[in-house]
Amino acid sequence: MDRQSTPDPDRLLPHNHVDGAVVLDPATGRILLANEAAARMFGFGSPRAMVGVNPVDHVAREHQAFLARLVAGALHEDRPIPAVIRMTARDGREIYVSVTSALVDFEGRKAALATLVEITSEAAKDGALRAAEESRIQLMDAADEGIVIVQDGRLVYANPSVAAVAGVSRQQMVGRSPMDFVDPDEKQSIGELLDRILAGRTPSEVITMKWTDATGRPLWAEVREIPSAWRGKPAIMALIRNVTRKRLAEKTLRESEEKYRLLTENTNDMIFMTDLDLRTTYVGPSVQTVLGFTPREHLERDVTQHVTPESLARARSAFREQLVLEQDPGTDPQRTLTIEMEYYRQDGSTVWLENRVSAIRDSGGKLAALHCVARDVSERRRAEEALKASEERFRGLVETTSDLVWETDRAGRYSYVSPRIRDMLGYQPDELLGHTPYEFMDQGEVRQVRQDVRTLVASCLPFSLLENTWIHKDGHRVVLESSAVPIIEADGSLLGYRGINRDITERKRVEQELQSSLKRLEKTMQSTIEAFTTTIETRDPYTAGHQMRVTDLACAIARVMGLPPARVQGVQVAGLLHDIGKIAIPTEILSKPGRLSNLEYVMIKTHSRVGFDILQKIEFHWPVARTILQHHERWNGSGYPGGIGREDILLEARILAVADVVEAMSSHRPYRPSMGPERALQEI
Repeated sequence: MDRQSTPDPDRLLPHNHVDGAVVLDPATGRILLANEAAARMFGFGSPRAMVGVNPVDHVAREHQAFLARLVAGALHEDRPIPAVIRMTARDGREIYVSVTSALVDFEGRKAALATLVEITSEAAKDGALRAAEESRIQLMDAADEGIVIVQDGRLVYANPSVAAVAGVSRQQMVGRSPMDFVDPDEKQSIGELLDRILAGRTPSEVITMKWTDATGRPLWAEVREIPSAWRGKPAIMALIRNVTRKRLAEKTLRESEEKYRLLTENTNDMIFMTDLDLRTTYVGPSVQTVLGFTPREHLERDVTQHVTPESLARARSAFREQLVLEQDPGTDPQRTLTIEMEYYRQDGSTVWLENRVSAIRDSGGKLAALHCVARDVSERRRAEEALKASEERFRGLVETTSDLVWETDRAGRYSYVSPRIRDMLGYQPDELLGHTPYEFMDQGEVRQVRQDVRTLVASCLPFSLLENTWIHKDGHRVVLESSAVPIIEADGSLLGYRGINRDITERKRVEQELQSSLKRLEKTMQSTIEAFTTTIETRDPYTAGHQMRVTDLACAIARVMGLPPARVQGVQVAGLLHDIGKIAIPTEILSKPGRLSNLEYVMIKTHSRVGFDILQKIEFHWPVARTILQHHERWNGSGYPGGIGREDILLEARILAVADVVEAMSSHRPYRPSMGPERALQEI
């Protein structure tokens, strides 16, 4: 609307005007100025008597919030806003008033000018309502921005602009809830906002909301909701501006700016720009990490203070070459230049940086400035220097080590052999070059070694401690131990293998002698154990062969249970010695033909403890002494000598106990006949 500019009351509100008019303070809602027609309409003695009155006090309850919103809305609209309100005059009369609000300047501040026309008669009221509605609908239909009117939670009007954005017809929008078009994540907050607006608790404001069109595509809109009326009843008018493209552009710009900011502020590389005279015009915060200077300090320094004279001369020479290339139209404008330069640090030391330089061009494509990313390569340069020194040391080490160092190509042919080959196999290094190792091996082993190595090479795997026998140049056999790692190309393909061979001929001879000695010791131990067994059985002729049968049965049980061979061997030794403690029992008790007395039985029960005492200081590979101590313990804790049970009993002792019981019940005794294996298994 056109804003009125004069503060003259007579000019703003002509007192001889037939229509009532008041000026309202938008901050308080109270009347600042009124004319004679307004005073007569509401029953006041004079216009001055209306100053300071809050018109809301004279408005029907259902229209009070609506009037307050109408006044607030006038401050934001560019055209008058019409409405019809039911009011009460000072003398109690009920009147209907057609109200049109507009924005004016009053004494240097914004105010709302409300023009009042009484339409209490039905004809006048209906005519005014229709005229106001028709005028407003014409204005809304022609508006470029979207407009909808919500009444009783439903859309009662939608103009063509908003229907086009929503992708539906106006008829398809009317009658639906506005929440049908609001994004699910925002439905609750938008619903609460509508309730507050209807209740008059929230001033008109522009909000940004997310909604969806008919296809479900998300859209963004700036919405301002103001109180209005529709068909004489309060409603909410929403002015909708589609800002989807703006939001997407802003989001893309923010993301781009954020990425670049994060890149420049968090990268370990130094990012800077220079003009065409190589003067620095911008440098990122990482300069402090790389060189120790703050960005400001770096910008204040001359280019000659940034790098050593040699580096500056090299940079200027390279730049001159690039300027010459600029004259060639075929030169790639997006090319980059990489140059290493030595920079000064704040502490006086220097650091080598690799600079990747690219062009910054103006709108016409002309070179305007340089963009540089500098990375600290001091460590790399030191590593390169160390590598050269290391190569020299490695060569000296390879040529003097006692092991044979070699390399093969992808076909398995030697490409390098160290001089150690002369002492180890009698050949000169160049005699092996171009040949495979298999040509020098014992032909009886070649097939197996080739198969083992082929499997590893197929998967590019390293191998170690691979034993293979070679034939010395003079004909004698040499046992080698080979270890190697694959040499992998940058693309992941196999180039060959690098490894060492160690002469283990002497070690293998010693191992064979030790193995023979171990077998002799084991045989001696076995003979000793059998001697003990024979001694025990000599003292108890009635149980002759008992220990051997128990041992065989216990070992069979252990194998069925899946115990490893070494553990089965421990069961065997314990079985052969399990009754060694009976050596301390008097012979007359051991050979007594009848049943034992209680005292004699107590003496017999000591044999497991005596056996433990005899064997506990012998360093067997297995828990032989503990097995013998526990072989009369029982799962339920009823055994002896400790009365232990369940998992506290060694597995070997449990196996031995079962074998001992089965063998005893299955064998003849002087005091009873054999019970047979069936009865023994039933007992178990």
